[in-house]
Formats: sequence, C-alpha cells, structure tokens
Amino acid sequence: MANHVVVVGYGRAGPNIVDIMGELGIPYLVIDSRIHRIERLSKKKASRHFWETPRIPMF
Repeated sequence: MANHVVVVGYGRAGPNIVDIMGELGIPYLVIDSRIHRIERLSKKKASRHFWETPRIPMF
C-alpha cells in the first residue's frame, strides 16, 4: 500500500475526496465502519476496508 492516500470515513467528504483522487490517478484506500458505505465503493473498484468498531456508551 505504498504511495496510497488513506481516506478514513466515507461520510460527507469521503466521496468528494475519492472522486478527486480518481480523477488525478492517485491510488487510495478507504476505511469505514459502516458496511453500506463500503459497498457503495464496489462500483468504483476502489481499495476498501470495513472494520467493526466497539459501541461505547455516550454520557
């Protein structure tokens, strides 16, 4: 994974960043904890990773 941009989170800004990276030909890896966001990337043939995060109660 040398010379890749790592995009952590594919929420609001993630799709824009990924589009720009694709237009510029810059390889990238997207990491997100929501599987539906990662599934959207399959059409772009992007490097992607899903991780399960622990649920921490908020006070």
